[in-house]
Amino acid sequence: MAIINLTALFSRLVSNLPYTSLALLFCVAYVAVYRIYFSPLAHVPGPKLAAVSSLYEFYHDCIRLGQFVFRLDELHKQYGPIVRIGPSEVHIKDAQFFDKFYNVTTKLDKYDWFYRFANTPYASFGTIKAEDHRLRRSALAKHFSPASIIRLDPVITQAVSILCRRLEEHRRGKRVVDLGNAFRCFSGDVVTEYVVPDPLTLLEHENFAADYNSVFIRRFAIFGTFNRHLGWLLPVMLSMPRWLLLLTNPPAVLQVFSRIKLIEEQARIVTQSGGPPKQKKNYPLVLSSIYHSDLPAHEKTLIRLAQDGLVLVMAGTETTAITLSVATYHLLTKPHLLKRLQIELQSSFPAAADDTIISYRDLEKLPFLTACLNESLRLGSPVSGRLPRIDPNSPITYGDHTLPAGTAISMTLRDIHYDPSIYPDPRSFNPDRWLEDTDRARKLHEHFLVPFGKGARSCIGNNLALAGMYAILGNMFRKFEAIELFETTADDFEMAYDFFSPFAKSDSKGLRVLIK
Repeated sequence: MAIINLTALFSRLVSNLPYTSLALLFCVAYVAVYRIYFSPLAHVPGPKLAAVSSLYEFYHDCIRLGQFVFRLDELHKQYGPIVRIGPSEVHIKDAQFFDKFYNVTTKLDKYDWFYRFANTPYASFGTIKAEDHRLRRSALAKHFSPASIIRLDPVITQAVSILCRRLEEHRRGKRVVDLGNAFRCFSGDVVTEYVVPDPLTLLEHENFAADYNSVFIRRFAIFGTFNRHLGWLLPVMLSMPRWLLLLTNPPAVLQVFSRIKLIEEQARIVTQSGGPPKQKKNYPLVLSSIYHSDLPAHEKTLIRLAQDGLVLVMAGTETTAITLSVATYHLLTKPHLLKRLQIELQSSFPAAADDTIISYRDLEKLPFLTACLNESLRLGSPVSGRLPRIDPNSPITYGDHTLPAGTAISMTLRDIHYDPSIYPDPRSFNPDRWLEDTDRARKLHEHFLVPFGKGARSCIGNNLALAGMYAILGNMFRKFEAIELFETTADDFEMAYDFFSPFAKSDSKGLRVLIK
């Protein structure tokens, strides 16, 4: 009887298929016509396909792999400073508008569809609503203030000391070293020492944890891009048993998810025991502090802590490593600039022994080192993806266009850093642009150098990142005066893919050097 009923049902479905297809086609046509001609964003110029569906971005981001950022450049050349890039999103390329939109007073939400790439809706970074974000950020902010970072000076100094020891080992053995991986190990060790109970100690790994750095970071970024469009992808894969994940994916994928689970286990230690560190520290552990804070109970769950921990480790590692790699490459390819830096370092600390690690607090006072770092932050722009925000309450006006409340409006930091009207010859490495004693130079720094974003949603870890960058650049180039690139070219650093952070070509060998 059941078989007969199923057969009859199937027959009816087949017989009605033409009508169903016609109805579906009508719905698609209706939505397309509405979005192109009658949507509140219909007046904003842009490609019609982008107005109809996010499949336009899916093609450039997932099929062509990380190419939508380059397509945005082409669209702005064609349509002007404001372009509609999705059914409910516009992108603006105008440095003067950046300050007006991304400020600390306007309560802007994040665009939930876009930020699915991180799969961290409970972390401060992935929080959509401005009010929820304010609550979650307040529990983190005190740990990343300038005063709090001063307490981490011994941690940073110790990590620099280990890195310099490892580099000396490579120098004596005349071995090639990938400094990009070394920088990732440094920043990863510092961040995990501060955030989770058991730090990673990557600096002691052979070859500076090459597998971890080359596989985990890049693979996770690619998965995130797909998860933006296929929001079920990462949650499903994370819920799969280890054996099934290995059966259905390459081993490298298993490594990605093993690292995510590792951070989750660190958060579990905190929720079960309060996360006391194995040795006494003179600073509070970030996840433990959140867990023992006066936040509501639902803000101190395992998933909350795990996702905040993951974001802090990932963002803190990659931002620092990208900037340090850009700085090192350009200084090594421009000997006259490197010489100026080394003279400044030697003259500033003439009495310091060779094995002394100079504190970042002393190094950040050096003008030319600061200029080199600023230029590396600008040129490297470690956040390459756009930053969409939504004002849920008020319309936004840009030029002749009024964008209704609820519109996703995005801008890209690289557009500001590479604007020739602000930075002449923007693709050249020119630290001297930061040494001009003029109002214009000061304005460059205060308004247009925005590697960590701006406003209430700016990167919370910028002070820690800067401290690490000063410590590495200053001490490395003071101790090792003869560092040479080894089979490394500009192509190994030029952004070829945008997965929110910039990634070089897939066969890049990284920042390989020989220390003489």
